[in-house]
Amino acid sequence: MKKSVLKRCFAVLLVLVLCFVAIPRNESTTIKAEAKTIEQLEKEIQELKKKQQQYKSMISSIGSDITKEKQKQGAINNQITTTQSLITSLNTQITTLQNQITAQEGKIKQQQGEIDKQVEAFQQRVRAMYLAGNDSVAAVLLDSSDFFDMLMKLELIQRVSEHDNQMINKLIALKKEYEATKLSLQNNKKSLESSKSEYDKNLTGLNSLYDQSAEMIAFKQKQQSDYQNLSAAQKAAIEKAEKEVDRILAAEAAKNGGVFTGKFIWPLPGYKYITSYFGWRTLWGQRDYHRGIDISGSYVYGKPIVAAGAGKVVIAKYGHPSYGNYVAISHGSGFTTLYAHASKLNVKVGQYVKAGDVIAYVGSTGNSSGAHLHFEIQKNGQLQNPLNYVR
Repeated sequence: MKKSVLKRCFAVLLVLVLCFVAIPRNESTTIKAEAKTIEQLEKEIQELKKKQQQYKSMISSIGSDITKEKQKQGAINNQITTTQSLITSLNTQITTLQNQITAQEGKIKQQQGEIDKQVEAFQQRVRAMYLAGNDSVAAVLLDSSDFFDMLMKLELIQRVSEHDNQMINKLIALKKEYEATKLSLQNNKKSLESSKSEYDKNLTGLNSLYDQSAEMIAFKQKQQSDYQNLSAAQKAAIEKAEKEVDRILAAEAAKNGGVFTGKFIWPLPGYKYITSYFGWRTLWGQRDYHRGIDISGSYVYGKPIVAAGAGKVVIAKYGHPSYGNYVAISHGSGFTTLYAHASKLNVKVGQYVKAGDVIAYVGSTGNSSGAHLHFEIQKNGQLQNPLNYVR
């Protein structure tokens, strides 16, 4: 009986133990996301910077397009102004010619009135002579005192007739002259009106081109703004990734124990010239935050770069889009140093170095405009001004 009870108790106890083992604890049910490695972050940064550079290129290209389009628009506007001035001048000439034509028409009308008067007077005299018949002429001749008087009267009659003819002919000739002048003025006016019509068409076309250019500029400006927003987003992503790198470097620095005073030696022996200081600067026309200092000088390419302090190499990478070939060293007490744009590296990850050991050689890799050393110092993941720690 006692054995049976013991067996039962043992069985119950075994079941409880198995249940306890089988039931997972709360903390074990949560799976933590694996943190990204420096290599993964570098690859991410490289892709982001590649995209950012593409966006910058597009912004620059679009900016160039906008500049060219504005120059084109300016040329079109100058053409519009010139064409409008020509049209104004042509309108003035057309108005002047029309006034001259109107004046000429008045002269022709007046001259026609004079002709009509002279013809009417001549016709009346002829009519009177016709009604009187030859007797009137005979009476004039018979009334002559002598033969010479008769000849003079005949001459007078002939001259009166010739005078009438000449007067009428002169009036007709003057009228024809006026009409010819009027025709010339009308032809000139038609020519000017034809020219004005062409300029009006040109002006309409130029205004259309100007509107198209304005629309293109607005489109390009919108496109540029869109790319700038994308570029800003990429920049923010890059900054986020770089902060993660900084965090990892700080973590690596914390792993490297010991007490470090923060006293560093100069990383590029024999070269003291600083071409760019720590902090905000203008780079290629844009405001940029410089994470360290740049050291350069004559014939600096290929010169040895030394560790500014003793520590462990935590990064030794080739081909970073910004840093190019670079090395990062953890010195302990939260301090890390970074050496960028090298032509060649002389250390490997995990290697321990002493202050003054050659770790790389000066180059111009990555985002660099010439051979130099880019040198950074971080403390607990925060960028520091290197000149506060090394001289």
